[in-house]
Amino acid sequence: MPGACAVAIALMLGCAAARAQDTNLVLGLNSGVVIRGLLLGRNEPSVQAAATFYGAARWLAGIGVASLRSPSDDAGAWLITGKVGYVWTLSEDWGAQLDYARYAYPSSESLRPFDRDELNATFLYRDLVAVSVSGLRNARLDDGGSRASVAYDLTGRYPVRPGFSLIAGVGYQDLHRRSGFGYAYGHGGIGVRMGQARFEMTYIMTDTTAKAQYGEGASDRWAAGLTWAF
Repeated sequence: MPGACAVAIALMLGCAAARAQDTNLVLGLNSGVVIRGLLLGRNEPSVQAAATFYGAARWLAGIGVASLRSPSDDAGAWLITGKVGYVWTLSEDWGAQLDYARYAYPSSESLRPFDRDELNATFLYRDLVAVSVSGLRNARLDDGGSRASVAYDLTGRYPVRPGFSLIAGVGYQDLHRRSGFGYAYGHGGIGVRMGQARFEMTYIMTDTTAKAQYGEGASDRWAAGLTWAF
């Protein structure tokens, strides 16, 4: 569930930067692209990059790219993410963010049906706990006759000592309108910060419904990622 963790990190940076214009650049290498417990593409390393601009008026805009390959062919593909949003500092400890994001696979015919739009509302307590609700609209119309679904995520970080934290999260995606089911997912692991670099290793889990519906893509698995922030 690294995608959910990224929401919390982005929100933390947004609250900190809301008082002045700033640009945040992140480069990363991950063991795979996993979103809400599901592996996108093949189980192989992914190179990722993101840039986010935070305006003085608390607006933000960002773009990200991640490499992957479709399970159905050998051609490489890119997941392109665009985002615009607004950040609130509610108090010294609490922050909130509302954003719209577009996920697209312009270079892959087989992955293009999985293009989607998301509207996300996130509340953050310091940089320790994040709660988010996301409304999703997929490009592909499933058997349920609807493109819409909703996801709920709770992620947290517990500092053990400077530069070392325990991280965990749980979530649920409600696909009943689209596909007649919903599934739960979660992760737990460690995070290590080394200057501008951050390393995370997590174990990702999904429930039996996800495994029955998505097969190998929903298998429990270890995931690792290394990112550099500039």
